Amino acid sequence: IDRDRVLWVTISLLVVTCPCALSLATPAALITATGSLSRRGILITRGHALDTLARATHFVFDKTGTVTGGRMGLIGVMLLAQQDRETVLALAAALEASSEHPVGRALAAARPAHTQYQADEIRHVTGRGIAGTIDGVRLRIGSPRFVAEGHGLPLPHELVFVSDDVTIVALGSEHNWIALFTLGDSLRPDALRVVHALSAQRREVHLLSGDRTPCVKRVARQLH
Repeated sequence: IDRDRVLWVTISLLVVTCPCALSLATPAALITATGSLSRRGILITRGHALDTLARATHFVFDKTGTVTGGRMGLIGVMLLAQQDRETVLALAAALEASSEHPVGRALAAARPAHTQYQADEIRHVTGRGIAGTIDGVRLRIGSPRFVAEGHGLPLPHELVFVSDDVTIVALGSEHNWIALFTLGDSLRPDALRVVHALSAQRREVHLLSGDRTPCVKRVARQLH
């Protein structure tokens, strides 16, 4: 055979007859796919993730910032103590200053420009809220039940007036309730399409959230 053709003939035979040659194609394909996904904003942290994902039977999505846009906005403030609106917003912003959660960022952004507090001894409790100290007072912000554990008082009756369509965040000290905040978010434009595509492939889809049950159920109904 013409020596100019030896290399590609040999490689052709290896690809056809030798499994070892084919094994070289898999890592190359995975690297190419990983690079393509990263350009689309999807980060693959483990090499086997793509192969494992193809065999997945159940998909569990977080709610806020995943199937929703994550652009939470403050809707309303219910005052439950003697502090005024600007003070409770400043307290909430101080506690949420280090939070990366969309709810925390929305409350931090609502801080009045001329009022500012410094929170110390911050403790994040995943899916529940944040505890900290401001001017020597121990405070909690997060789900109403999480805040209630700090002072042992019953849930405020004002909760019955809160719509199921909003997210509720409570603020309280170790002695009393201080305020309730209502925030809103909307579904991402492609969320329903993704859920429908997975369901069409007979995958089971679940929604997981630390938000209020009625709010989570509303989003689940919208996504079917």
